[in-house]
Amino acid sequence: MSEEEVNSDIDNRIPKSTWNKMRWAFKLFVTWHDHWKIRIDDNVLKVYKNVKEFTPNDLNHCLKYFFAEVRKVDGDMYPPESLKGIGAMLQLYFNTEMKWKISIFTDIDFKSARDSLDAQMKKSAQRGNVKPKKRALPIDLEQENELWENGSFGISNPDQLIHTLIYHLGVHLSLRAAKEHHDMEFGDESQLILCKDSDDKEYLKYVERMSKNKRYGLKCARMDPKETRVYQNTDNPDRCVIKLYKEYIRHRPDGACKAFYLTPLQKHQIKGAVWYKRCPMGIHKIENTTKTLMKNIAKDGEFFTNTSLRRTAKTRLVQGGISKEVAALKTGRINEKADSAYIHAEVFEKDMSKVLYGSYEATTNNVVSTNNTNTRENKSINFYGCTFNNCTL
Repeated sequence: MSEEEVNSDIDNRIPKSTWNKMRWAFKLFVTWHDHWKIRIDDNVLKVYKNVKEFTPNDLNHCLKYFFAEVRKVDGDMYPPESLKGIGAMLQLYFNTEMKWKISIFTDIDFKSARDSLDAQMKKSAQRGNVKPKKRALPIDLEQENELWENGSFGISNPDQLIHTLIYHLGVHLSLRAAKEHHDMEFGDESQLILCKDSDDKEYLKYVERMSKNKRYGLKCARMDPKETRVYQNTDNPDRCVIKLYKEYIRHRPDGACKAFYLTPLQKHQIKGAVWYKRCPMGIHKIENTTKTLMKNIAKDGEFFTNTSLRRTAKTRLVQGGISKEVAALKTGRINEKADSAYIHAEVFEKDMSKVLYGSYEATTNNVVSTNNTNTRENKSINFYGCTFNNCTL
């Protein structure tokens, strides 16, 4: 391999989105420094060197004032998390692009910069810049039934079938977003395989190749890929994922590309059983699938994306009494805190309110096990004169 090819592989180990954030943060810092060093309205000691010629002492001094002064275009302070993110992206840029072996967050040389960042994060929080993140909402069973009833789901035409399949595979495989769908392949090397168990019952097996959290580099080389299954829907065969999968495969053309999702044909282009072109479905089309499905039934303020499918899976599992540890096998997350963010807490708020009011009649389906207790015993407990039955100790 040539040096250019090797260097290209090295650069590609970092996701493109991360590179964009790194370059944006560095440009923000350089733009601030260019204005700061020519400012004459203060008595601050300035560093007039080019940023790439900085010593650690120069960088520490400039970052101290940068974190104190950096603002959004409208003049407001960045939220605390964004300020920390800017610092993290700057450090990553210095480490990867400029080959500096530094750590803004741990090295003693950057204590002043670190203290300034900490102070500005707290100052931003005091100004009310800590707000709940806008998260994609999960889809409840009532909404899912409505999609079946209003014709959004079904197997009657190419668009309807592929949208139905994207939605249900997204939920049952707990896929994160459009890229995981877009990267799925068809054929001998497919991540999705139709199998049979020992009872001759069919199921779909999905073996994850790579994800955002498992890129199988130095830090996670020994991790196992996520492997999960989808079994038949015996209660409602018309809504069975395996049936949808088979129906979609039946309408694929011979000689198509290896992409799993193909571009649907227009109505006037359909001839015979072939419903799809030989070219892959665009990632933006996949990305907008959930948003398109939900736009007709969503209420004002409700926000749905393909991430809603993953949140739907995690929330339903926990609602159904599956422990968070077991549910994590379906989502494939390696960070417990981040994985818990996929649980939509609002679905438990009513039960929590009942408990806080003194009503301890929450069903076992709504009780979430968060610890690994091996032995559990149900007993009646007398607490301040009140008796509570079937309490888990």
